[in-house]
Amino acid sequence: MKSYKIVEKLLSRLQYKSGPAEQDRMKTPIDEAWRRYEAERMTSSMPRAFDWIFGVRPVKWIAVMIIVLIGLVVSIEILDQSTGPAYALEQTVEAVKNIRYFHFRNLDPRQNVDKEAWVEYDRNGRLKQVRVDFLRLDSVMVWSKGATQYLKAEPNELCLFEDMEHTDKILSFATSHDPRNAVEYLRTREAQGAVRIEIGEPSERSGLIPVNVTYEPNTYLIGAPAPQMRDVLHIDPVTKLVSYINVHVKDKDLWRDAGVWEYLDYNQPFDPNIFDLEKEMGKDTTRFSTLGLDLGMEQGDMSDREIAVKVADEFLAAWKSKDYDRAVQIHGYITRANRDNVLQLLNTSDLLKIVEIGEAFPAEKPLRGYCLRCTLTLRQDGTTRQSIWEIHVRRITPTRWRIGKVSPLKE
Repeated sequence: MKSYKIVEKLLSRLQYKSGPAEQDRMKTPIDEAWRRYEAERMTSSMPRAFDWIFGVRPVKWIAVMIIVLIGLVVSIEILDQSTGPAYALEQTVEAVKNIRYFHFRNLDPRQNVDKEAWVEYDRNGRLKQVRVDFLRLDSVMVWSKGATQYLKAEPNELCLFEDMEHTDKILSFATSHDPRNAVEYLRTREAQGAVRIEIGEPSERSGLIPVNVTYEPNTYLIGAPAPQMRDVLHIDPVTKLVSYINVHVKDKDLWRDAGVWEYLDYNQPFDPNIFDLEKEMGKDTTRFSTLGLDLGMEQGDMSDREIAVKVADEFLAAWKSKDYDRAVQIHGYITRANRDNVLQLLNTSDLLKIVEIGEAFPAEKPLRGYCLRCTLTLRQDGTTRQSIWEIHVRRITPTRWRIGKVSPLKE
């Protein structure tokens, strides 16, 4: 019988399922042992004492030697597969600690490029500036030096502003999608109960390590509703860098593909001009800036709940007295359209009486800040009526608060 036929029978007894690579590794030393045995058998015979000591006949003895050899090789193989260090998210943190530049893009389920992003850190590891191109919306947003730049095609306008919620949105985007901050961000969200993190086994095909991050409803985005979402980070087992992220959305009981983030390059310095949208303005682009304006109201020593009530009270008082400039300043805005919409509300609705300002209560997720339900008497389109309006109040900077939204409750 051929030597490896014996090996196959012995392997079946071991109940070890070896692949082609493992079989090749075992076959070579076993074939060599078999050849030596055959040569020895032709030139000499083993003494009978040998049989007596080991209790086996020569042919059986070589089978024993082969199975011992197989056991050794199999043990080494299994040991080799099991002693590698298990992956932990902190390994990716270590891998990117000296990387300052991240460039990635988002493809929709049809593989069309939807967004592209550039994230830069300073030499001390602090987030320096972020740019996101929203290709489908034909707009660009940049966060740099504490302020936000927003360039959009319709209307053709460049807006410059400082607004905490919009800053948090772009920074949240950066920290949840660039590997430098993603781990700390995910661990924080996990502690808050907003996400669940599960590290899977490496893919047999690609070898990449999947990390499943499941977001509870209304926790994926800031200030906007969202269903249950899931990001699947695919980690290169050698470099520990993120190769790409699959995004899924929960649709009833099934996960549906919502796109993929591809990491295009790491640590390739960017042209600094990409973070200055004023250099990309066209001749017909309008520049609209609220930087330096004291929009909203200063919190001072008031609690968050107290300042929310104060903002609502002052806004309604300015509206009732027809001091529209004051009302617009307290309301706050970031674009020309925002300001014009507030003015339109004030001019088309004559506030006659503030019947009651309700207590402030925390806004329902995904909104931040507080909401108040106020009973107002207004004249609209020649008709006077009393109705309940909801006023949402939120931070605009760490020390100032503004109106987020004013709207009548549906009856």
